[in-house]
Amino acid sequence: MTNPFVIIPAQVRLYLYLVYGVATLIISAVAAYAGALQHDVPEWAIGTGGALVPIGAALAGMAASNTTKSNTAVVEAPADVAITPAPADEP
Repeated sequence: MTNPFVIIPAQVRLYLYLVYGVATLIISAVAAYAGALQHDVPEWAIGTGGALVPIGAALAGMAASNTTKSNTAVVEAPADVAITPAPADEP
């Protein structure tokens, strides 16, 4: 069975993650600002924050399902640059 989340192109997923991140940041900032001034948190912020929680769970599942299982990082360098491993720290 193929992963249904791979149907969504990587560029679209990137924008989904960015929009979600900015939206949650704004709502959190509004709630923190209201709390710092000892005002009630606006109802729209409470409702929107509540609606973003299940969306965040779905986005996290999509992000997790699109990760690679490799622990190897691929680094490309220009042909004229030599890459040597860093020396190990000596005790």
